[in-house]
Amino acid sequence: MNSLRESIDATPETLSALKAKGRNSAQVVAINIDKEGVLTLFTRAT
Repeated sequence: MNSLRESIDATPETLSALKAKGRNSAQVVAINIDKEGVLTLFTRAT
């Protein structure tokens, strides 16, 4: 998970999308990348 969160923090587009929703990489608990390359981040509530 730490590696995943570091990757999120190093990707400005992903980090920006999280911040826009009031979230941060520490709240990410899972991801999904579909066959079209769409990334979905799943976060836990604060």
